[in-house]
Amino acid sequence: MTSSKMNRPTRDVASPIAVEGRFVCSLRSAASAALMGLAMLSASTSALAGIPQLDASVTSLVSGAPGAKVISYSTGDTTYQSAYKVHIANPITNGGLNNIFFTLVTSVRDPVTLVPNGMTAAFIDPAVTGCTPSLNNTRLDCVFGPLPSGSPAIEFTLLVTSPTVVPPTPDSKLAVSWTIQAGQGQANSSNLVYDLSELVTLKVGSAKDGVQSYVLANQTLSVEEAGAETKVKTPKPVTVGVKQVVPGSSCSPQNKKCFESTVTIVDTSSGVPVEIPFTQADPLQIDLFRPVSSLKKGAKFANATLLYKSGGGAWVPIPTCELAVVPASPTQLYAIPESYPYRCITPQKLPYATNGETGVDAIGNWYFHILGLFNGTTDW
Repeated sequence: MTSSKMNRPTRDVASPIAVEGRFVCSLRSAASAALMGLAMLSASTSALAGIPQLDASVTSLVSGAPGAKVISYSTGDTTYQSAYKVHIANPITNGGLNNIFFTLVTSVRDPVTLVPNGMTAAFIDPAVTGCTPSLNNTRLDCVFGPLPSGSPAIEFTLLVTSPTVVPPTPDSKLAVSWTIQAGQGQANSSNLVYDLSELVTLKVGSAKDGVQSYVLANQTLSVEEAGAETKVKTPKPVTVGVKQVVPGSSCSPQNKKCFESTVTIVDTSSGVPVEIPFTQADPLQIDLFRPVSSLKKGAKFANATLLYKSGGGAWVPIPTCELAVVPASPTQLYAIPESYPYRCITPQKLPYATNGETGVDAIGNWYFHILGLFNGTTDW
């Protein structure tokens, strides 16, 4: 998959109810078009009355309260993404289905009218057994089955790239529409059910304004400004927000420029920043890169001081990690302090360091590798 410097909707309350209602009606009237494969689909109804044997849903995995889910528009060289969980189950105890016909189509819509605005968003590497992509990966046609009663549900995750924005495009809405039909042989048109995923708002992001994207486990999201870079890796799939700014005041007499890097990961349902989503065995990892050009002549790495704060709290120094007496996991040899600030910097790598380590490279660039249990801001 491509990534941003990523290595590789209940209803949206921002839209007036009256407009939303008219949009729903227009989509319902387009059911015949959906049967022809256009998949211009309706508002959310999880109970699939037309197919009593099936329990199906397409759920947005982007974090945030209902109607407030956000990811960043992609740029020319940076890609951000949304994510969706597909669930198809047969809860009936006395019947099975031979074939399930399932279609998904992405669309990008005007924020007010919810009419498609011409931008496209493709599924990323949609290599799902039984599914065939088309229309430049903006559509998936799937055939599953058989699905006997009591059998495990069909579940998989789909990633969708956000469209590339050309400012001043307003905040569009990203959606995944879907239809499902079942039959013992061919699709039964009388059983058509159509639905629309929760809408995700697309925002124009930058290092100073922040970017947000769904990130898979052990993949990274990063921002870069003035030659410096903040890179975040999480041990599990979550929506990550990261920004990097140049504050007005100097943080050290060694630096020509100082930076503040903020990481925000919020709860999926409430939109409130999470408390401790990470553990000693699987911590949040933050890599900071400072080019030698941002340092004053004679600056010494041994004198570098990094500070941390959570929310509006006070700045406190980030200590150096210590080797764990009993390693938390085979891949995590360092111990994060059990008291505030719940994060640490790994020891300096000598003679030279590179990305993912702490230290100085052969030409004088600085690297910091931080392990943490909390969201927060680093001053460096």
